[in-house]
Amino acid sequence: MSIVIFVPPATADVPDNALVAKEALTIPTLDGVLSPDEWDDAQRYDFYFDPAPPHPADDITILLKHDGTHLFIALDVRPDNTTELQDSGFVWLDLDNNGTKDIEIGVARGGSHDSNHYFGGSSEAIYGLHYVAAFGFTTTAQEPTRIHTVIEISISIDQTVAYTGQSLLGTTSLPFQGSPVGVVFGGYGTMNPEWFAGNTTDIDMNDIWKGSALNATFYSDLYLTYNPTNPLLIVLIILFPVIGVALGVLIYYRRREIL
Repeated sequence: MSIVIFVPPATADVPDNALVAKEALTIPTLDGVLSPDEWDDAQRYDFYFDPAPPHPADDITILLKHDGTHLFIALDVRPDNTTELQDSGFVWLDLDNNGTKDIEIGVARGGSHDSNHYFGGSSEAIYGLHYVAAFGFTTTAQEPTRIHTVIEISISIDQTVAYTGQSLLGTTSLPFQGSPVGVVFGGYGTMNPEWFAGNTTDIDMNDIWKGSALNATFYSDLYLTYNPTNPLLIVLIILFPVIGVALGVLIYYRRREIL
C-alpha cells in the first residue's frame, strides 16, 4: 500500500500537511448517497488503495466540512465493490492533540460489534455523544460506473469546551476548542487489508488495536476553517449606523426648514 501525505490547498494559518474541514455552505442529508452538489463545499482528500481481489484498486475519498456544531465526514470507498454487514468506518480522535487516542467512533452497516470501544448503528449514542451515520452502496461522481460503499457521518462538537482529559462518559458533544485536533480515519469489512488514513496511510491493524493509544506520528492535525466574510458586508455594517445618524440629522434640519 502506498504512503500518501495529505496536502490540502493553502489555507490561512493551516500547515501544508494538515487536514481541513471547511465551513459548510450546504448541510448534507445523511442517507448514504452523495447527492449532486451536497458535498461540493467540503475539503476533499484522495488516496490510492490496492486491496486483494476481488476488490479493485481505486482511490478512497474523504470529504470534510462542519457547521460550527457538527463535523461532517463522507467516506467514498470506491475499492469496496461488495456490501456486507461487516462494512465499517472509524474515526480516531486525539482531542487535545497530545499523540494519544481520546475517543474512537465506529459505525457498522450491520450496527453491532463485540468491542466495547465500538458502537454501531445509525443515530445511536456513543457515551451519550450525538451522532448520525448512514451507509450506502451506490455510484458517486468520483466513480459513476461501479456501485461501491459510501459512509456519511455527522458528529456533534462543542468549540466552547476544551478537552483536558475529562471523562467523555455522558457527553453529548465532543469538546473541540483549540483546533487542531488529531485524527485518523479507517475502515474494514471484507476488504483485505484494512485501510487507514491520517498523517500517513502506512498503518497496520495491529498499530490501531494495540493498547489505548495510536502512534503519535499517525495522527494528522485537523483544523476547522471558516469562510471569509464578504468585505462589502463588513463595510456596510460599519457604515450603517453612520448613514442612519446622517439621515436623522438631514430629516431634522429639513423639518426645521419647513417650519
